[in-house]
Amino acid sequence: MRVLVIEDENLAAKRLIKLIQEELPEAELIGNLDTVTASVHWLETNP
Repeated sequence: MRVLVIEDENLAAKRLIKLIQEELPEAELIGNLDTVTASVHWLETNP
């Protein structure tokens, strides 16, 4: 499973990433984005 985290609050993003790594160690974290613009751009340019 590939995971893209989209969260604008830094502490919340870190906690979410930690939880994902603990509960889904096989998951591949492919990015951590903090704005809608960055998220839309990433989704448009990555498969």
